[in-house]
Amino acid sequence: MKLMVNRDIVIDYLCARQPYADRAVRLALLGKLDEVQLWCSSTQVPDMLYVLSGGGKDSCARQVQEEFRKLRQFVGISVVGVEAFDRMASSTWDNLEAELVYEAALEVQADAIVTRRTSAFEKSSIPVLDYDDLSEFLSDHLGIRYEAIEL
Repeated sequence: MKLMVNRDIVIDYLCARQPYADRAVRLALLGKLDEVQLWCSSTQVPDMLYVLSGGGKDSCARQVQEEFRKLRQFVGISVVGVEAFDRMASSTWDNLEAELVYEAALEVQADAIVTRRTSAFEKSSIPVLDYDDLSEFLSDHLGIRYEAIEL
């Protein structure tokens, strides 16, 4: 199963943003364990760079690079090309940034898009899931229920 993760999910994971960090870590673990293939759109990288570098601080560059190297061990990057750009430029979507993520999801044949901003993807033909919907979707499609256990 392929999941396109929006930048908010990636930033939740890398920055341990509360109250989302636990769910982002669970999703990352599914990718690390090869239960799902995680993808991110190349169009999202500049925004992630800006957030992770504290607003574009050059002094954070090496740390951000290290985080991205770790991320790439279990997240693919879908490069948005000119055809996808042209479809976005002619689309009826109001949120053009989300439309580019959608185009990237189509490119990798994603089964779903995972985001906290589901309303931005209202025109998607691919299921769009927030953290709450993701568990049920994975259970329905993979036949496995993923839950945290207390140790």
